[in-house]
Amino acid sequence: MEALVFLVPFFREGTYDELNEETSPFNIVHLPAPLDQLPVEEELPSRDVGNVEYGGRFSSTFREVDWSLYYFRGFCDFPLYKLTYYFDPILNEMTPDKVKAEYIKNTMFGYDFEFVKGKWGIRGEGAFFADQGFQKEGTVDYTRGDSFLGDLV
Repeated sequence: MEALVFLVPFFREGTYDELNEETSPFNIVHLPAPLDQLPVEEELPSRDVGNVEYGGRFSSTFREVDWSLYYFRGFCDFPLYKLTYYFDPILNEMTPDKVKAEYIKNTMFGYDFEFVKGKWGIRGEGAFFADQGFQKEGTVDYTRGDSFLGDLV
């Protein structure tokens, strides 16, 4: 049996492109024209007690089944981009103003399990994201995977 608790006092945004090159294939923000002409306003979460990230995991074994339950409350490492508008009285319509990059705080509950049945190792896991900004409400996303390495000796 094992219990793990962690605390992350300050947010740090995720990075893929260590060289910060505009043409890098790892630069995940490429806005289509004419949106690429708009300013991007990015606001990192403030460094205060209300923005501390935290979580934990409880793991155990019961009847030869390893299992864990875990929880995380923190920010997505990459921002959610939202287009903001203003009313242009000359055109008499709403006009794109800027792209706002927001780091959304989310809550994740998860589990995993693993056991051996004969020559097979069986593993499963799942997670529920309570308030993630890029998921459509009322949907369930899942992935099924399997692998086989041939005859096991």
